[in-house]
Amino acid sequence: MWEFKEIRDLAIKKLSDLDIQAVEKVRLARTCHVGRWMLPALNDLARREKAMGIEEVKKLGVDYVLKIAAVREGLPVPASSDHRCYCTTCQSTPCRLANFATRQTYDFTSVIRTTFREELAGAESGGI
Repeated sequence: MWEFKEIRDLAIKKLSDLDIQAVEKVRLARTCHVGRWMLPALNDLARREKAMGIEEVKKLGVDYVLKIAAVREGLPVPASSDHRCYCTTCQSTPCRLANFATRQTYDFTSVIRTTFREELAGAESGGI
């Protein structure tokens, strides 16, 4: 993509030091093929409390955001959950809402690697 590897590497290093929001970091990683930004940024998106907003969906695209949602929804619920849910989805099993707070510390890396296998390979192929 870039013909000046040293300049590219310096730009990536400087940008890496900035506090860039996860959605923007994923967008930049995809556009500029910066593989090392993808997993941490996707993990941040999976861990965060709020759902993606319309502007964020526009930046990443619906297909991509649906994959992120699938990763978020894949959070396992511990069998020892004290949460009692009576909704029609959960009935007598522990509800996924019981583990909502755990999302912020959970490491989604393995699920992300599976779900975003092609995207990660594409980001890695063009950069560092």
